[in-house]
Amino acid sequence: NGAANRTSVEDSLLWATRAAFAAGEFQRTVQNATRLESACPGTRSASEGMLLQAEALIELARFDESVLVAERVSISESSDSALRLKAKLLRADALFAMGADNPIRYREALEAYTALRSGGKLSPSVKIRLSYKLAKTLERLKRVDEAIDEYYSRVVLAFRDGRVDGIRYDDEAVASFSRAAFRLAEEYESRGSDVQAVNILRLVVTAAVPASGEAEKRIERIHRKGQLL
Repeated sequence: NGAANRTSVEDSLLWATRAAFAAGEFQRTVQNATRLESACPGTRSASEGMLLQAEALIELARFDESVLVAERVSISESSDSALRLKAKLLRADALFAMGADNPIRYREALEAYTALRSGGKLSPSVKIRLSYKLAKTLERLKRVDEAIDEYYSRVVLAFRDGRVDGIRYDDEAVASFSRAAFRLAEEYESRGSDVQAVNILRLVVTAAVPASGEAEKRIERIHRKGQLL
């Protein structure tokens, strides 16, 4: 009976934590996750709850706390490989968010994203998302040319080639591809390379992603400038 009761409490608290996060009740998420960890320490459920807590803390702009919670999940013996990976991603995201007030955090985020991409087995979708975040961090560090190369080779072309090979990307990876392509097009256009900008935008159109319509509008706008050769 004792074991059954513990399981019931564990399931109830985990469900409550998930429900609070899904409802956007981030302070309640933090509270429920704390209760779950206290009631069921050393369990996978506690690690999952802490991961939701780390996400909620980011939403609450409590980035330094999120980093600490994510680090705990990433080294916990009760966390499986999927939870550890997500925890490391969240830690890097929190460091990136902190960079607005302290540029040193951007360098730490860059190191974290780079280490994640170079280590372990990652799904194609995670690779695309990581590469986009890495490129965005390079931009924040004023390393624009490196960022542009990342956007082009590791996000846009990698996504296109993956699609050709039959890879089905998740929604976040699709969004990362579209954002990277739009950022590239903006940069090329600002440098007077309208042809390159249009070529990038056409990759979005042919990819048949939700942003394809917006890409077509941007192509039309560039054509109206009348500067294409």
